[in-house]
Amino acid sequence: MRTLRAVLCVSVLPVLAGCSPVGSIHSLYQPGEAPYLVPSLVGTWHREGGKSQEKWVIKKSEVPGWYEIDVTGPPGDGVGPITYNTMVRPVKVGDLIFFDAFMPSGASKDQNAPPQEDTPFAYIVELHSFQRVWIEPDRLRIAQLNPDWWQQQKQQKTLPVRVEEITDAEEGYRDVIVSSTDDLRAFVTQAAADPKAFSPEIVLVRAKPVPPAKPKAAPPAEPKRRGGR
Repeated sequence: MRTLRAVLCVSVLPVLAGCSPVGSIHSLYQPGEAPYLVPSLVGTWHREGGKSQEKWVIKKSEVPGWYEIDVTGPPGDGVGPITYNTMVRPVKVGDLIFFDAFMPSGASKDQNAPPQEDTPFAYIVELHSFQRVWIEPDRLRIAQLNPDWWQQQKQQKTLPVRVEEITDAEEGYRDVIVSSTDDLRAFVTQAAADPKAFSPEIVLVRAKPVPPAKPKAAPPAEPKRRGGR
């Protein structure tokens, strides 16, 4: 297995338990593929259950087919709320839906991906990362590839895709799929059949609109006083 040297972290949605265990040099979407638009993604979302202070704001990007995601977490030590930003493109593979997030190098050749200034970081190696998503009108479930599941498949040599290693300054190395888009789509379809592959899930619910404030009632008029003593 050849090692490519680079410094990067394939963090797609930073609140998803850190960095993704694997990236891909090819996208999940085919070159020239029409964007899969999901208007219901747009809006403000919170973690289901209300225990987390995270706020997710998803809006349509100026880049066709892409959506911007801003995640604001709770305040850190001595600092205010921390906001993460990333861009994703929904991709439909058969009956399954995935997010494809693209992290470009300084000179991206992918015409279907957002330009470098629209992503939070710049990378030496262009990588795509992906999560499985389940989209309901007011509920959104997101799951990245489980690192333990991936390592088990890798050790058992049952992965149907070719994998190389990229040196990572923080993690030591990161696995990168170098197979074609067709092979990548076949792999995520096969992996999705195993409930352990894409887990655990983050579950978001759409934020309820804040009702307008009721106007304050005018104070009662004072009774008129009659003349005389």
